[in-house]
Amino acid sequence: MLAHARSAHAHAHNAQRQGRAKLAPRRRAAQPARATAQPPSASSAAAPSSEITSTSTTATPPPRQQKQSRYATSPLPGPSSGTSASDPVDLVIVGCGPAGLAAAAAAGKRGLRVVLVDPEPDKPWPNNYGVWLDEFDELGLSHTMRKVWKSARVVFEAPDCTDGEGRPDAVLRRPYGQVDRIKLKAELIAQCKEYGVACVAAKADAVDHDSYSPNVSALKISGTAAENLPYDAIYARSVLDATGHSRRLVEFDQEFTPGYQAAYGILAKVKSHPFPLDEMLFMDWSDTHLDNSPQWKEINRRIPTFLYVMPFDEQTIFLEETSLVARPALDFDDLKEKLDIRLAHLGVEVLDVEEVEYCLIPMGGVMPTLPQRTLGLGGTAGMVHPSTGFMVSKTIKSAATLADSLAVSLKRDSPAAQDEMSTSVWNSIWTPADIRQRSFMCFGMETLMQLDVRGIREFFSTFFELQDKYWAGFLSWRLPPFALIQLGLSLFKGFTNTMRLEFVSSALPFMPSFIVNFANGGNTFKSEPWMGAGADHVLEGKSSSKRREALNRNGYVDGVGPIPSCVPVSTTTAAAATTTSDAIDIEAGPSFSGMREDWDWVRFQQSKALPTQAPLADQLPEPKSTSSDVIVVGCGPAGLALAAAMGRQGLSVTVVGPDAPFTNNYGVWYDEFEELGLAHTLEHVYDRARIWIDDNDDAAGRVLDRTYAQVDRKALREELIAQCLSSGNVSYVNALVDTIKPETSDESGMETGRSVVIMDDVPAGGNDDDEATSSTPAKPEPCVANVICMATGHNRELLKYEEGPPPGWQTAYGIEIRLKDHPFPKTDVVFMDFRQSDPEPSDGDMGALPTAWRVPSFLYTLPKLSDPDVVFVEETCLVARVQVPFDELRRRLLRRLTRMGIDVNSVEVLEEEASWIPLGGTLPKVPQRYLAYGAAAGFVHPASGYSITHSLSRADSVAAAVARGLRDTGAGDMRERSQLAVTEGWEELWGYEKRRQMGFYQFGMELIMSLRLPQLRNFFDAFFRLDRESWVGFLSHRLSGVGLLMFAFQTFLIADLDLRVRLVSHLASQSGAGQRLFEAYAKPLTDMLSGTEAADESHSSRPAMISPPSQVSASIDEDDDGIIVRKEPPQPSASSVFSNEQNAQALDGLPPGFQAADWWRVGVRDAPAAYGSPEAGGYWWSDGSVMRSPINGQQLPNSAAAEPTDMPGSYGFDPLGVGNDTDLQTLRQSELLHGRWAMLAVLGVILPETGSLLSGADTTQFHWWAPYG
Repeated sequence: MLAHARSAHAHAHNAQRQGRAKLAPRRRAAQPARATAQPPSASSAAAPSSEITSTSTTATPPPRQQKQSRYATSPLPGPSSGTSASDPVDLVIVGCGPAGLAAAAAAGKRGLRVVLVDPEPDKPWPNNYGVWLDEFDELGLSHTMRKVWKSARVVFEAPDCTDGEGRPDAVLRRPYGQVDRIKLKAELIAQCKEYGVACVAAKADAVDHDSYSPNVSALKISGTAAENLPYDAIYARSVLDATGHSRRLVEFDQEFTPGYQAAYGILAKVKSHPFPLDEMLFMDWSDTHLDNSPQWKEINRRIPTFLYVMPFDEQTIFLEETSLVARPALDFDDLKEKLDIRLAHLGVEVLDVEEVEYCLIPMGGVMPTLPQRTLGLGGTAGMVHPSTGFMVSKTIKSAATLADSLAVSLKRDSPAAQDEMSTSVWNSIWTPADIRQRSFMCFGMETLMQLDVRGIREFFSTFFELQDKYWAGFLSWRLPPFALIQLGLSLFKGFTNTMRLEFVSSALPFMPSFIVNFANGGNTFKSEPWMGAGADHVLEGKSSSKRREALNRNGYVDGVGPIPSCVPVSTTTAAAATTTSDAIDIEAGPSFSGMREDWDWVRFQQSKALPTQAPLADQLPEPKSTSSDVIVVGCGPAGLALAAAMGRQGLSVTVVGPDAPFTNNYGVWYDEFEELGLAHTLEHVYDRARIWIDDNDDAAGRVLDRTYAQVDRKALREELIAQCLSSGNVSYVNALVDTIKPETSDESGMETGRSVVIMDDVPAGGNDDDEATSSTPAKPEPCVANVICMATGHNRELLKYEEGPPPGWQTAYGIEIRLKDHPFPKTDVVFMDFRQSDPEPSDGDMGALPTAWRVPSFLYTLPKLSDPDVVFVEETCLVARVQVPFDELRRRLLRRLTRMGIDVNSVEVLEEEASWIPLGGTLPKVPQRYLAYGAAAGFVHPASGYSITHSLSRADSVAAAVARGLRDTGAGDMRERSQLAVTEGWEELWGYEKRRQMGFYQFGMELIMSLRLPQLRNFFDAFFRLDRESWVGFLSHRLSGVGLLMFAFQTFLIADLDLRVRLVSHLASQSGAGQRLFEAYAKPLTDMLSGTEAADESHSSRPAMISPPSQVSASIDEDDDGIIVRKEPPQPSASSVFSNEQNAQALDGLPPGFQAADWWRVGVRDAPAAYGSPEAGGYWWSDGSVMRSPINGQQLPNSAAAEPTDMPGSYGFDPLGVGNDTDLQTLRQSELLHGRWAMLAVLGVILPETGSLLSGADTTQFHWWAPYG
């Protein structure tokens, strides 16, 4: 594909990942048959082949195990110098990928003493490299080619295309080949050995340029292999970072915001294929294969992908679906599904998949800080072609340039020699002309991301019609600045007028940054439109449809949500990301432009490496059999607690999930953990928790009479694992669940009552600084169990949920910092501090949305009792209708710290945390075939976010209910007992009392969501003035349904008038909170009236000691086939819902972190599909011809869609086509609905006046002309 020398990031799962609707699942790449794992896994050509010959271009691929075979050449010798500051080597290189070995060989050839550092220098490269043959000829490496095709073809439209423009294919008469990666590595290592290059098998931790003599740097090393070495550093006169996209040592002074090239490919044996063997398919942009999938075709129209093919023989072929560049990257699941559809259309039947490739390449973005003492080469130095993904040829060529400059510079011997050397070397590999080329390419990349499939086709059709010297030179970094201008003008000249207009509109926002950098050869090209200024105003100036299109082109898809990037990209360290004050304007109003994807933050949190927590697979045994009583999916706190409880019941339990540490910091009330017998797992216990409601509070704050604690996540994990072991019945499989389905009898084909769990393997991880890791674990065998229980956290892929409103969102951004004499309490927790909050917008600040307000957030701190200089500080949004982005919370935290007098540039950051919790929302459908537990079962407290104590405390009761059902011999055969166990479990989870509690908590959550900062302060002032039993019971799930009503009544009594009015009005608000509260409390009555309480007759013979299920329906839905596929979830994932809502908020013109008066409708107006069906959205909708009811989807009276000329005030004069906007139909129907409601408002005027006249009471506070607020 276009990314010939690509370096891909592929990632292992460390938790059962969140999914989304089938068309855009938010997941990292699960790699079922993968021969590469962890960064990078390039795939411009994944198919191996034999050497090229002059008589044949057909080659036989090597055996499939070749990718796993170890590199056979002996390792390089260890260093004889460089182990002390008095005897430094000339160059130490971190990384043994192509960049590192090429630089080492080139430097050694020039007489320099070189040491390579890599954790596994002899590990094979997983990357497959595709290059133009002439490039490797120039480098003298053509003998390392594995296969060459004499030409490459670009297809723009399929022959059967009916809506295209008849563009002919482009045939590129430039030989294209695949590199034999084993030969290339062998060649470079042989050169290194010849020139005396040494190597150390160790991990590079840090580089110290300042602690030794001015001309000596120390590279600190560690790792298993390094433990036996007599030294812990390599000393050198220069240090080179060649760690690829991990950017281990090189520093960046700006946020790294690349585009991403993503691809999914397979090396396969096929029955036959239609591709000629002497020509590779470089690009195929056709989309007729999607004609029967209109949603896919629409997505492909906006974010097009192409097919890339390398045929090896009549049956062996490499096929890949590629997204050229997007921000964020497309998901591998999407690319895989599109490839499957394409192959079916081509009639290609895959017989066997020999290799699977997952490719993700960061392209463009800012370059490293130039110059700097640490040198860079390859991906870490920005050498990936920003418009195509090419890299390896330029990297190897630049290695020679770097070595030449370094050899000359090291001859100098002066106090400033190292600074002069680094400046000289950086200037040699990044000349002003080179930087101008890169700026031109970045400009091209940003423009390409704005084009739809029609624009992409015309662009490349015109591009490949240019003279060979232009298109080939552009792809190979060979064009000087003047030739680049000629290329641009020639392109523009060749475009049609329509394309010229689209190209200009797409390129214009990036033109200022391009012109500035191209003119002065600068390194500050910005990926943000208009150099990061005014992007929101640009969008606001477009019509709704145009604004939506603009957002979609940057990664959003209507009804599906943003397509996530697969790697959280940040600056080099958490400290840099957090404490660089000039990286973010902490006083400026928030904007969606330039914000990092929230999903990147979530995955960053989930992907933390915590080496102190031993792998689960090393502690829990593997299952002795594929059959067990219970399978628990998920190995977080909820999953392990439930598994241990099931084991104590004597049930055999298999835990399935990725082997991951506990990454979240948990704050709990001490008395709750003490009751559970888990006080020994607490790291810090705080006698006092303090709150500050507003700026008028006493300096010491208000003290809550309840002890608070921070959980030691390592100790808690070890305790839960120990409980699992002590039961003697718990085993573990490190895998991802792919499919769950009922087991059927081989003889009768009838269901047995057990369920089969089919699993994917979890790809092996690797070191961040290692350019290659390999080996893929064997795919686990399917497991069978009587009961399946999902403890998968906030994931929704494996369960079915009720329809209803989406959840609220609690988000928090925190950092653990070391700061001497910090101003926070040293021994007390700050539970809530609303002081120093961002001010509310002034009148007029919100423009067309004057009723909007900033969603409140507060400060939360946990001091480290063992170190008075360490404290965890966090900015928390308790709950919001639309998720407050992490970048906005980060801005608020830095602003708050700055206003407290803390220099954010002076603090040392020890850990960074991004907490993401969906609150409330709909519960799982009850009953269904598979149980849920923990957050997956709705255990998160909707009004506070607490869940861990609730999950740990209910494990025993749920396990006992399941065990009762499985052991009930009076229930019949195993099929009936399994169903009974599940039904008993669901009744224990969500009986009437639990539903009443949840209904009340959700009512409270939605009340909090509706409050502005002053009103929220008022609420918490009243809340914490309640008696201790009430507020403690509310936060700890201890109040019964009746107790919660008493709690509400007590709150009403002590609240002021404003809060009372809001409580009452919230019961009747349009959000429907009051209705849902009433339904929760009235459910026993409604179930009785509807007859759902009647138990199935099959339960009548059960022993009296086991009561029949009376609070859930007695049998599982007969229409439920029981098949759950993780990649095809029953409803949109939580991640896609919050993405849709943020998209809708942007379309409404609301900045991130703000809410409007109709907060409950966000995400419904513009994306009703986000909640499963238009009817479920709670707002009117239209199918294009009539208006439909939000309740049952029936046609509203007199609602036939009118033509513009049929509407009042329309006389047919509409030259701008405003009347074609369907929003006019929206406004017309809304006016009718609102007008009718306004008629009822007359009662709000008459009744208070009448009451005042009749009773003589003073009701002036309720007068309609004196509104509250």
